[in-house]
Amino acid sequence: MTPGHGHQDDNQAIIKAYGQYLLVDNSFQSYAAGRIPLDSTMYHNTVTVDEQTQSMQHTAYDDAFGGQPKKEKRYETNYLYDNLTLMTPQNYEFFGLHTRNTLFNRTGGFWIVNDYLEPKDTERHKFWQHWHMLPAAKPTMTDGGIGRSNFADTANVQVAQAGMDDVSASVQNGYFGGGTGAVYDSHYLRYEKTAAGNTTFNTVIYPERPGETADVETYEYPLSDVSDEGAAAMHIGITSDAGTYVNADYYPGNVSICDT
Repeated sequence: MTPGHGHQDDNQAIIKAYGQYLLVDNSFQSYAAGRIPLDSTMYHNTVTVDEQTQSMQHTAYDDAFGGQPKKEKRYETNYLYDNLTLMTPQNYEFFGLHTRNTLFNRTGGFWIVNDYLEPKDTERHKFWQHWHMLPAAKPTMTDGGIGRSNFADTANVQVAQAGMDDVSASVQNGYFGGGTGAVYDSHYLRYEKTAAGNTTFNTVIYPERPGETADVETYEYPLSDVSDEGAAAMHIGITSDAGTYVNADYYPGNVSICDT
């Protein structure tokens, strides 16, 4: 990405399900001086490091590869799942690398998003993972860290972290841009942690059908002989009055879906 008419939004996820945009791009207000910076990283569905926005310049990491942006991208799909891996070096100058792996489970109808953050140093860094919604979503957060939208008559979404140790969850005031100068008050979900060394967020996203009420439960399993947060194992349980039933274990090298 080069400077100009662009947003610092590498690794962003946008989700639409059952006819409703659930996790959105905030669009823009304008590109004039004094604007609300909706083009910055924190106004996108990705991870912000130390409250800084991603660079739009070539990085030292790029220069190591002959000056060309080295952004990893892998995609695979089959009848069970879609899986997309993206890596951005746009935090490299002040932090390091961010790799996001997004898996959509076709049988259960949910996403698993793994954010893997690799610093260049041993210092502690502040990480904000954001999930933005339309102004009408009016998101809420449970004491256990499960965030959700609250549309009245359309689809909704639930967002849950598999590991809440040392993670704080909140609903933040934000903005949604309508373009050409328009901007609207909005709210979004934030998951925050401060850590040194390689750091992860393991997130489950479940879209609810219109009128559906679901219970989402997820937690991490401890793993031995794993260094640098290089692998994760988790349990996902989803039950709903629309007939969805998921009881699944995900761990390195295998996916065991007990029932869906």
